[in-house]
Amino acid sequence: MRSPHWVFFIAVFGSLEAAAKSVSTVIAYYHSTSCDTTPNRVDLEFDSNCTSGCLGYPGDWKARNYFCSPGDYKSVVWDAFGGASYLLQESYLSGCESMVGASAFLASGNCEQVIMFVEDWGYAVYSIAQLESDGSASVNYFTDSDCTTTLLKAEPLTPDISAQDTTIDKATLNSGNCDGDDYRWSYYSSSSPYTSDSGSGSAVVSTTNTTGSTGATDANPISKDNSGAKVTPTTSTTAASGNNLGVIVGAVAGVLVVVLVALGFVWHRRQRKGSDTLETDNQSQSPNQYLAHATP
Repeated sequence: MRSPHWVFFIAVFGSLEAAAKSVSTVIAYYHSTSCDTTPNRVDLEFDSNCTSGCLGYPGDWKARNYFCSPGDYKSVVWDAFGGASYLLQESYLSGCESMVGASAFLASGNCEQVIMFVEDWGYAVYSIAQLESDGSASVNYFTDSDCTTTLLKAEPLTPDISAQDTTIDKATLNSGNCDGDDYRWSYYSSSSPYTSDSGSGSAVVSTTNTTGSTGATDANPISKDNSGAKVTPTTSTTAASGNNLGVIVGAVAGVLVVVLVALGFVWHRRQRKGSDTLETDNQSQSPNQYLAHATP
């Protein structure tokens, strides 16, 4: 049987391990060997084994750039794309309350690779993501570099996001609300940049767009610009509290560890006090008392 002391320490170290695994990591994937170009995809993951920097790899993704524990991960994603238009897909648990991961990919309207070749599948995955003229957005997936062969079934883009054809209506896009699959969608570009000035992070949407032949101002416009252009971004360095997941989860885990230590200390003191009391009682009994209780 395990000693209660070991059980206590296992619980404490288990909490510390869980806190370590909650570290947020942004990973940008590149077709070129340089991380100074525009990435095809940028993911948010939670991993304790993170080393910041640009690393070369064999295969379709020739380089990956790692950013460990970013305070405002959306700002890091914006910097990575450098003003090129992209769609951000965030995955939440039921109820759109707890984010478990995210992926951003170019919304250029061109055929872009988003998943490297997977031998078990026999193909890589490409997408055409774009903002539509009515203010909605669409993502369609294919299995060839010309984007002529439709992806027939959903494949995992990340552990928490599936690659499947999707249309995001205007009311959902950039609204902060989740769709029916618990995904939250945002569109950013050089004319609709990301800013963390609001504290939660949002797109600053141009109000000069017009729709239709009447030239009426769109009530909820999102600019459609040169999505392939890479410009110098102007971003706020203020961390968005709504996206600072690593800090929040780490703080919660830290509080849990403190509570466990306190409870363990109290429990240990009580156990020791009870043991000392029992020993004192036994020592206070006379030999005659032992004989009186002895059985033949």
